[in-house]
Amino acid sequence: MFVCLKQSIDKTCALKVSTSGYNPTVCISNGAHNKIYDNGPTYLKILISRITIYSRSTVKYISSTIWELDKQMSRLDGDVTKFNEFVKLQLNALKARSEIRQMTAMQQLL
Repeated sequence: MFVCLKQSIDKTCALKVSTSGYNPTVCISNGAHNKIYDNGPTYLKILISRITIYSRSTVKYISSTIWELDKQMSRLDGDVTKFNEFVKLQLNALKARSEIRQMTAMQQLL
């Protein structure tokens, strides 16, 4: 699995895994002997956690949350701290997808 994943991604994607701070290997010990193996499922888990999906539907969904901030505030029962965290999350999501237009519109609302 590890070999298949490694060969199917480009250098940029592999760099996201290597700079994640997580190690996709396992160490097998047998007495005084240790062997380190690359772990495919762990590598996949790190890869999924580091990749940003960019599609029109994803951007549209994030944009819709921007225009419905009043509904989000009521969902959070007026908790300003959680609301601010939500807004920052949406801004970061747009920034990660290079959607400057929507990000600028949201910052003007704030």
